[in-house]
This record gives sequence, C-alpha cells and structure tokens, in this order.
Amino acid sequence: MMAEKENVNLTALAPEYQGKWVVMSRETRKVFASNERPSEALIEEAQKRGCEDPILHKVLPFNKSFAS
Repeated sequence: MMAEKENVNLTALAPEYQGKWVVMSRETRKVFASNERPSEALIEEAQKRGCEDPILHKVLPFNKSFAS
C-alpha cells in the first residue's frame, strides 16, 4: 500500500534555505543540513547530527508561483 501524500507548508523555513536542498526530519520538520546540490553526503551529515528518518527536499523561492 502506498503512503498517503502529505502537503507541508515550507514557508516557515528561514529565507536562507530558498533555492537549496535541505535534509529535514520527517516528524519534526527540523532542518539538519542544506546545500546547493543534493548528495548522499548531505544525507549522511544530517544522520550524523541525529536525524533518524531524513527526507531530502528542494526549497523553492517563496516569491514565485509553480504549477505541477
């Protein structure tokens, strides 16, 4: 069975993350690491900092509209 999709409001993230990839906790939405490019090293860094269930997400600019 597929997990149900969850919409998350990421506008609460600091403006410094706009346009970057972030690794955050699935439960708390706390950001553990960020970078301009996604990588395994970014996920590993988040795990070293205590993120047990990391998700990788691209934070889009807040002042633009996107359609999917």
